Amino acid sequence: MSVTPRVEKIRQNYVNTKPSISYERARIWTESFKRTEGQPAAIRTAQAFYDTCNELCVNIFEGELIVGASGEFRKCGILTPEFAWKWVDDEMDNFPSRPQDPYEMTDEQRKFVRENILVWIRAFWIQIPNGVMVLAKFLPIILTSCSRRVLAA
Repeated sequence: MSVTPRVEKIRQNYVNTKPSISYERARIWTESFKRTEGQPAAIRTAQAFYDTCNELCVNIFEGELIVGASGEFRKCGILTPEFAWKWVDDEMDNFPSRPQDPYEMTDEQRKFVRENILVWIRAFWIQIPNGVMVLAKFLPIILTSCSRRVLAA
């Protein structure tokens, strides 16, 4: 079966594009969590998901019949503040030059992420060893619960 010129052009475009970082989803999620401070965690998460679905743009790239991507670039890596974030903080400056999975990230993007997203994440979230993000105010409850289980075993 032969590939149509339209599909081949899309494929070449994708293959020859260096991936870029998108912080749009992280920005929307973080802003939603800031607005819902004080509400139950489940409500905040549901609202952040709603806000992300409602506000995140759907990009239609040339020649596409089926549309949608994880961010505003054809080949894109997204930042997810509700999951592990420490690796982003550690590797952000080296995204374009790292040997595996290099991503383009501008100085402006790095500045925005550091000043608007990571500052808030560090203030309210703690990443426990398995990579799970926990709201800082719940960590004492989780540690107490875990230590009871360990002592009971």
